[in-house]
Amino acid sequence: MNEKSCPKCKGQMEKGFIGDKETMSRESRQNWGTGINALGSGLDNPYPVTTFRCKDCGYLESYAY
Repeated sequence: MNEKSCPKCKGQMEKGFIGDKETMSRESRQNWGTGINALGSGLDNPYPVTTFRCKDCGYLESYAY
């Protein structure tokens, strides 16, 4: 997923992530998981979320991989 074009306007997409306001003092990424683990302290089967933003129209598209 190196070169992506925007599905809305065909502009160039740039790779990034959406940070949580609470953790902006350090790099953070959203994670996607299949549920909350048994201890309630995290996600089962977590995947980091990468978000692409269109440089032209601002459209966001996220992937968990």
